[in-house]
Amino acid sequence: MKAFCILAAGKGVRINKISSLHKCLLSINNLAVISHIINKAPEDSEIIIAIGHQKEIVKEYCLAAHPDKKLKFVEVDNYDGPGSGPGYSLSKCREHLQKPFYLVCSDCIVTESLPGLDKNWIGTFPITDPENWSTAQVDQFGKVKAFKNKSKQGYNQAWIGIAGIKDYEVFWNEMKSGEDKEFEMVSAFYRPEAYPEILSIPFTWHDTGTPENYKESKNKLGHQRSLGMAKEIDEVTYKVGNRCVKVFGNSKVAQDRIKRTESLAGLIPNMVFKGNHVYAYEWVDGKTLYEENSLESFTGFLKWCDRKLWKPVEVDFRNFCWSFYKDKTYSRLKSYFSKKGTKDTSAIINGIKCEPIEEYLQKIDWHWLAEGIPVRFHGDLQPENVIVDNEKYWLIDWRDSFDGLTICGDLYYDLAKLNGGLGMSYHAIKSDKFWVEKNDGEIKYHFEITKELEYMKYCFENWVLEKGYDLRKVRVLTALVYLNMSPLHTKPFDELLFNHAKKMLALTL
Repeated sequence: MKAFCILAAGKGVRINKISSLHKCLLSINNLAVISHIINKAPEDSEIIIAIGHQKEIVKEYCLAAHPDKKLKFVEVDNYDGPGSGPGYSLSKCREHLQKPFYLVCSDCIVTESLPGLDKNWIGTFPITDPENWSTAQVDQFGKVKAFKNKSKQGYNQAWIGIAGIKDYEVFWNEMKSGEDKEFEMVSAFYRPEAYPEILSIPFTWHDTGTPENYKESKNKLGHQRSLGMAKEIDEVTYKVGNRCVKVFGNSKVAQDRIKRTESLAGLIPNMVFKGNHVYAYEWVDGKTLYEENSLESFTGFLKWCDRKLWKPVEVDFRNFCWSFYKDKTYSRLKSYFSKKGTKDTSAIINGIKCEPIEEYLQKIDWHWLAEGIPVRFHGDLQPENVIVDNEKYWLIDWRDSFDGLTICGDLYYDLAKLNGGLGMSYHAIKSDKFWVEKNDGEIKYHFEITKELEYMKYCFENWVLEKGYDLRKVRVLTALVYLNMSPLHTKPFDELLFNHAKKMLALTL
């Protein structure tokens, strides 16, 4: 059995601007970076993964995403202090690498298949700034003749953090600890002459170790539609084979969602993995309500919700609604302005004169809004989160709680979420089919909406009235849904949500 070692212990502080999750969990094509690496391992490999920073999350993701792989995790005690680094992490894996092995850093994606272990080789890529890289001098036969680490006198081929080590005993003898006791992984290559030979293997390299390089790699490789819109929170959804894997930085959110799976049995796909930060469920082949784009499917879904989802629950509910709607809205609004570093002012939004958002919030009758209807609770009930499969409906993005209440939610919140997804196509938003412009107190925005979706929204609002529900309450809550979403998303979608919500409140109130 081959050994395939992935170094995923370090904190990767440069990537924190993008995500608070470990850099190996960044998503490209709905796969974590570490999955792209694992998928390069030969079938008969034991995959040794050095973990440290967010070790539990990384381990749970790998177990949830790759149940068919033979995984071994090595916990690195020092991944951030003096003496830490890739060399130290690798040294902790040494006992498992006493045979030819592959070595890959957790921010390195290559598109080509890996060579075998019948020779020593390092992956290289041409560069012009050797002072920023470990570089190799390569002769006309592709053999490494010299190696330097971050030197202006270096060479034009950078080592990209992937290698195949046949002569492992030589490798371990060469990788020494320096005077400061810090293990230098690159020191194993300082003397190429110590090996029978080391070959330079050119790769198409995608570096994901910095925000700039990650975005570039994502643009080059990310051709699949994202499973979720870009959020500034530590929650990511992946599709790995026949599984949907969800990762949460906040373990309480994950645990509460897992607890709620029992009450939602039959409405959500079958769970196949439950951890502290990660869960996975079976991928359901079907179309979202957006993709189905059928009034028949949509009206069928409303009837299904009436039968399956909106069952009454006996609970003292008003205080939960008050907190969930009013307190959360003000808290989210504070987060939005803190992120933007500004305050709200009057503005003309798509031709409508709008006052500062605070004035509209003061006009809302929060007691009226808090008169909710407690029902069996889904959470994010919008068309992108509903899968239609042979006239059966599946909910794929339930929430952990309604203001801490895990047994139910508000029917009006479900209606508002559904109305919000009909009034703004999140399917189109993920394809960047929108824009926002600002100029001298005037704000203009546009987002793509189909005639079919507009008609569904018209039919939905008629259905709300026919059922005897308060359509005005649904509209006010829909605006608050957009408003509460705004601080969670990245620019310019956050600004679209905020200004659309503000215009809706101006018109509705």
